[in-house]
Amino acid sequence: MVSSFIVAQAMYMALVVQSPAEQPVVSGSPPGEPAQGPAPATQPAGPEVYPQPAPAAAPQPQAQPQPPPPPPPPPERSRKGLGLLISGWSLFGGSYLITALAGAIAYDTGNEPLGGALLIPIAGPLIAMPQVDSLSGRIGLAFPFLAQTAGVAMGITGAVLLARSRRANRAQAINADGVRLTRAGLRLNAGPTRSGGAFALTYRF
Repeated sequence: MVSSFIVAQAMYMALVVQSPAEQPVVSGSPPGEPAQGPAPATQPAGPEVYPQPAPAAAPQPQAQPQPPPPPPPPPERSRKGLGLLISGWSLFGGSYLITALAGAIAYDTGNEPLGGALLIPIAGPLIAMPQVDSLSGRIGLAFPFLAQTAGVAMGITGAVLLARSRRANRAQAINADGVRLTRAGLRLNAGPTRSGGAFALTYRF
């Protein structure tokens, strides 16, 4: 009992007389200064913000060069009156051929007055009517007269119309580019210059 009391008292004295140099020193603090608390935690740096580049301007569509307009087609050449001319002279020629053949046959058979009259164009059938005794013969001679008269009238009218259309075509062919020589666009032009005159042969394609 006494020994245990002595041991406990010895341990207490040993703790009292313990040197201050032997006291534990808090790491991170110099001797003689109170220990400092832990350093504040460093806040993590946020993501760096870079300036956004300005949006590039959209490229403007370039205007495509327009192809040159095609040259105007050559004007159609008018042939007004050609059909009337052909029809009229064909009618006249066919009817006169029939009456001339009938007149030649009558002349060879001895009826010279009738044959000679039928050989005359247009007025021949009228001249031959009094020499025919039958009514049907006279009416038959009236048809060649009417056909030949109508044929000549149609032929003359067609010729006049065709001549006018050709003059119009020539006037239309002459313009600022000159005289049109072909339908393909070959033109001949002439004009005065400072030193005299000049001829130009152009071809448009």
